[in-house]
Amino acid sequence: MIEVHNLTAGYGKRTALWNIDFSIHFPAFIGIIGPNGSGKSTLLKTILGELIPFTGSISLFGKPISEVKHRLAYVPQINSVDWNFPIRVMDVVLMGRFRPNSWGPFYSKSDREKAAFYLNAVGMSEFSKRQIGELSGGQRQRVFLARALAREADVLLLDEPLAGVDAGSGERILSVLSDYQQQGRSIVMVHHDLLTASTLFDHLVLMQTRLVAAGPIQQVFTLSNLQTAYGTDVSILSDMIHKLGQTPGNLSDHPKP
Repeated sequence: MIEVHNLTAGYGKRTALWNIDFSIHFPAFIGIIGPNGSGKSTLLKTILGELIPFTGSISLFGKPISEVKHRLAYVPQINSVDWNFPIRVMDVVLMGRFRPNSWGPFYSKSDREKAAFYLNAVGMSEFSKRQIGELSGGQRQRVFLARALAREADVLLLDEPLAGVDAGSGERILSVLSDYQQQGRSIVMVHHDLLTASTLFDHLVLMQTRLVAAGPIQQVFTLSNLQTAYGTDVSILSDMIHKLGQTPGNLSDHPKP
């Protein structure tokens, strides 16, 4: 289970999240959605332990984040990375095999085989010797997904992995995430597109700096909740929401966008 209890968090003196409180059982494919500035990425970074809450707490598997960080893997937004850093694609993926308590940055034969396996899984094997800065946005995102997969974590956290990527890369990413979910692992993903959110996730966390709703997608993805979060006329989604009440929003049961 992921449990978020009375969480308030932000940056410096600026508060980005107010009194967030929810719990969701694993395994699950959880989407974090909401308008721009609603605190989606802040929540993800707090779950990761990168941000210390002002108040409240987060636990995973019944333990504080500090005790289970080794069970998490992370894919950042592609616009938050310095792509001028001179590093090869294979070396980026190998970073996923690094363990804090290991003796130096040395990788075993098994580590290199795992890195090659996951690079192939995202369709980027032929680019293994290429500098990361030479790749397109979608290719870079796939490489960072391979790095996270190489960690072989129980929970994968992604910050808008489909934003700004080409259609081919988006389809490949969703296919890999489907395989990951079917292994009984959990995914927590910040997402911005309401139309695809209705078919991707089985659970949602809907935010507007405060929590609007959290839980199974059929309970959260309603016209009333969306209007509360977005403050706009989203009535065009009413037919989709009606259908959603009859068909679970599970990644493996729906066509990829």
